[in-house]
Amino acid sequence: MSINHMTITKLPCRPEQIYNVADLLTYFASDLEKNSNAIFTTFGKVISGQDSGDLLLLSMFQSMDDVEQSFERMDQSDHFAKIQKIQDSDKAITDIYSFLEINFVELALKQPFYIALSAGYLEGITEAEFVDSVNNVTSAFSDSGALTMRLAKCLIGARPDTYLFGVTFNSLSCLNENASALAQNSKYQELSRRFIGQNKTLIKFLG
Repeated sequence: MSINHMTITKLPCRPEQIYNVADLLTYFASDLEKNSNAIFTTFGKVISGQDSGDLLLLSMFQSMDDVEQSFERMDQSDHFAKIQKIQDSDKAITDIYSFLEINFVELALKQPFYIALSAGYLEGITEAEFVDSVNNVTSAFSDSGALTMRLAKCLIGARPDTYLFGVTFNSLSCLNENASALAQNSKYQELSRRFIGQNKTLIKFLG
């Protein structure tokens, strides 16, 4: 079953409530997989970057019909209603993405504990050229500690028509090794100059 779409739901949390919300998210994520055809769900705490301290729920789907069904399940879920109640005025916000195909050989033999997200706009380059440029540097990511890597385009959300890199690591030292290697990679540096207004977020997986 192919993974074609993703939703990212941001859940603002007060520090004293974050693990209560995380417990409820565990049940809600399982509910989505059972009742909305979500292929895979995971969530974590933003530990660096914008929205630091919030929780993000990432859900993967085959079709937009499945995405629509997940929103219906969100409205029906007692667990999600409890999350909303805990949040008070800070309501959940969900963005919808479609994945773009890239040539990355996944190395998830180790458990990923972190995911680095980088979102930005394209400048002076088409989407097709951008994907080709990404494919030219995927080996630089895998050779320097990345376990998985995805590229997606925001269809609906706070920053529509932006592009999102998601790269997983099993430790912060691997993430640092990856950043050091990319800083020396001329193809990646050229790609970065075309990928502007980047918003970088680091998430530690909790479930």
